[in-house]
Amino acid sequence: MLCKRFLTLFLCIAATGAWAQVPRSKHVVVVTLENHSYEQVIGSSQMPYFNQLASKYAIADQYYATMHNSLSALMWIVAGQTVTTHDNTMQYFNVDNVVRHMQRDGRSWKVYASHLPYAGYLGYNTGEYVKRHNPIAYFTDVESSLKYNIVPSTPNFQRDIANGTLPEYSYVTPDLIEDAHSAPLADADKWLKANIPQLLASKQFQEDGILFLVWDEGDVQPKDNRYGGGRIATLVIGPHVKPGYHSKIQYNHQSLLHSTCLALALSGCPGAGAEAVPMTDFFTPNQPPVLEISLASPALDKVDGTVNLSATGISGHYPATVTAAYIGSKLVAQSSTPTLKSSVHLAPGSYALRVKTWDKSGASTQVYRSLTVTAPTLAVNLIYPTTTHVAGPLHIQAAGVSGSSPATKMAAYVNGKLVANSSV
Repeated sequence: MLCKRFLTLFLCIAATGAWAQVPRSKHVVVVTLENHSYEQVIGSSQMPYFNQLASKYAIADQYYATMHNSLSALMWIVAGQTVTTHDNTMQYFNVDNVVRHMQRDGRSWKVYASHLPYAGYLGYNTGEYVKRHNPIAYFTDVESSLKYNIVPSTPNFQRDIANGTLPEYSYVTPDLIEDAHSAPLADADKWLKANIPQLLASKQFQEDGILFLVWDEGDVQPKDNRYGGGRIATLVIGPHVKPGYHSKIQYNHQSLLHSTCLALALSGCPGAGAEAVPMTDFFTPNQPPVLEISLASPALDKVDGTVNLSATGISGHYPATVTAAYIGSKLVAQSSTPTLKSSVHLAPGSYALRVKTWDKSGASTQVYRSLTVTAPTLAVNLIYPTTTHVAGPLHIQAAGVSGSSPATKMAAYVNGKLVANSSV
């Protein structure tokens, strides 16, 4: 696979052999921990088991929580949006969420909550259990009979592992002591060591399981505000994960949500999860899908607002027929042939680029990349004089180098006096 760097956009061209993607999984497990930044956790003597997992499997070195406060931050993992900024709310919210998509597609799911008093409990807290660490409990989708999918983790989590009855999607929330919210990191490590080995050793998980081990936000004392919610140590664990892998790509909670939706092959993904960059680089390459996309441009090292796109849909069993490019959810370029060539002007900022191709059977494939565009620059290329000492008449030759718009006028001055100008 050939990759070219374009500012902070990494464009990978599918060549022969491998294709990076989030593999299909029938057992996705999300475990959340609390309020510690990457630097506090990685290499910590209090978390030997966590660091053992990081060394054996994979870690996102540039993963940042989307925002602060537990409930708001965790909502991005399951709903792709803030939903509420009030940690103590008892309100229910009718917003799109991962459970809604699971139900719509007829899929199985459970929330395993430590020290939940009984299945279906929707109260605010009891003992070391707090509702704000269980974001799925706030959706209108679970107010009625679906609330019984929220169960105490003891004994249900280990029993379902032992019986081979884990659902397709599991959201696991330890209590205030076990998640390091109100106790030292050593308590969280103790909980992980008591609960995770059985999961990883189970036949169900070894077939196709994916475990995301994620912190809600960076350290809050003092508050870690990097990229919204602070840098956190997110682990990706499973049989198809690259062993010992460190990802340098910047991810966030909505990236984890999109990866979950892809792994479960859901028919949709809630909120910002639908357009976030998925965590494809963590997984060992599979054989290419029926269709491939060769993304040959942009290939410049520096681009100041105008992105020159060049992409081709490579046929599989059927010829590729249409190729299109999107920024976020907006279509920016499309071709009725397999080859797409277009120039797209973008204001400075961060974007999610998606290129998609279809074949005549209606099958499609797409690639996602993160994109940062810098402000356009206008420069002057002074061709003559080439030295600081000139004999005789002064000959001036220069060219305006366009930024995002063509250069239209040039002028030359000597000691502040206009001596030459050009309108082209």
